[in-house]
Amino acid sequence: MSLSYKDIRTDRQWRSATGLSEQKFTFLAAQLGKVYQERYGVSLQEKMRNVKQQFIFTTYEEMLFFCFVHLEKHAYLGQCRINLWH
Repeated sequence: MSLSYKDIRTDRQWRSATGLSEQKFTFLAAQLGKVYQERYGVSLQEKMRNVKQQFIFTTYEEMLFFCFVHLEKHAYLGQCRINLWH
């Protein structure tokens, strides 16, 4: 079973999955989009149109949600060595 931020409905579920309210998550995803565009010079959507490859994450929300889930699952191991940006 795969977990998606789109499946989260209640504030309690948001806080359980991410530690944030939906509003804070949405704000943080927007900030991630700004930083991504500053770093790469294009938005994720523009990059997906210009690059001939399949992307695992198609939105900033998916990237951010993966980070939260990954950190929650692996933080106790100290194994947070992921690179979402390439």
